[in-house]
Amino acid sequence: EEIIKLIDDLPKEITLEDKAILDNIQWLYDDLSESEKEEVTNYKQFLKKKEELKEIRLEKIEELIQAIDDLPSVDEITLRDEEQVYRIPEIILLDYDEIKLVTNYNKFTQIVEKIYNLLLEVELVKLSISYLPEKELLTIDDKVKVEETRSLYDALREDQKERVENYNKLVELENKLVTINKAYESAQVVVELISNLPSVNNLTYEDKSLVTNARFKYNLLSAVAKTYVTNLDVLEAVEAKMKELETIERYKANALKMDELILSLPSINELTYNDRDLLNEVKDAYESLLEEEKVFVTKLNVLNSLLDKMEEIINITPYEVYVNLNG
Repeated sequence: EEIIKLIDDLPKEITLEDKAILDNIQWLYDDLSESEKEEVTNYKQFLKKKEELKEIRLEKIEELIQAIDDLPSVDEITLRDEEQVYRIPEIILLDYDEIKLVTNYNKFTQIVEKIYNLLLEVELVKLSISYLPEKELLTIDDKVKVEETRSLYDALREDQKERVENYNKLVELENKLVTINKAYESAQVVVELISNLPSVNNLTYEDKSLVTNARFKYNLLSAVAKTYVTNLDVLEAVEAKMKELETIERYKANALKMDELILSLPSINELTYNDRDLLNEVKDAYESLLEEEKVFVTKLNVLNSLLDKMEEIINITPYEVYVNLNG
């Protein structure tokens, strides 16, 4: 009686939406015994409804075949056809045994697979871009990653590129990388200058212009470029050594003046008593030198010889004694 009622309640005009009800009735009927089946008096009416549905479904299958035919070929399909492709299953939900009736079903499955692969390639590019650092955190170390991501994007078809919503991020990073790359390249010039400087142990005062030039070129760099000078500590060590050498050169220069002053004195054979004040002045000048400067005085022996000679001259020079009788 339940089945009979279900059949009687079927709509006059069968539609695709009634398939579930018809299938349910068929399942219930198939579970009946032979004697019970004979009691379903309106079963022929049910079979007629099923036949009506079959005709409707065959029409829809033909519509489905035509819709697939209207699609571009597998080679010509693009993501711009995606909506049209995904509307096709809405025409009819096929049963397994109906698939063989769709003579171009293989074309449809290939197109769906092609669309899927195209979208997958797009997602991989979007993912690659999303993994790139933000513009504020970009460094020269990210250059390879950015270039690889650009290659992935450029390999896409035009219809795929339209789906890369975060493409602007890649462009912004590339523009930032141009600036960073210029800074890096200018920094490498300074890195090379520093690398070519003599070592601390081999540095001489004559290398001062090289050290000064390296520092000058470093100071010209932008703040970003300076961060890429990886051997600044080498320059600083060489500069510290150069300061020591400059101090030594200053000691040498003062010592040289002292030597010249000594050599300006009369020779030991020409020395007279009248030169005693001049000789004492030179002696005082020597005594005023720093101990570090005295080390570089090479004519001290000449000065000492003159001082010894002057002492002899003083000892043999007669002098007058004046007595104040008014005292």
